[in-house]
Amino acid sequence: MNIFLDSNAFYKDPFLIKGKNRILLSLAKHDDVKIYINETVYEEILRAHKNLLETQIDIISESFAKINTFLEMANQKFE
Repeated sequence: MNIFLDSNAFYKDPFLIKGKNRILLSLAKHDDVKIYINETVYEEILRAHKNLLETQIDIISESFAKINTFLEMANQKFE
């Protein structure tokens, strides 16, 4: 059996470890089941994951900037 994956399978579970995606990985362990991802879908998955990571990094950076202000004030009180 050949299974062709679309990028929708990866958006919220890029490592295929949740729900039905886990079943796909189990199926792939059988010799008669092959999972395929075409190059366009692969590039789309990489782009979407990169965007997700960049968004999360921006959120972390903003949070750090907010916290850092308080840390600097606390540090000045102890000096």
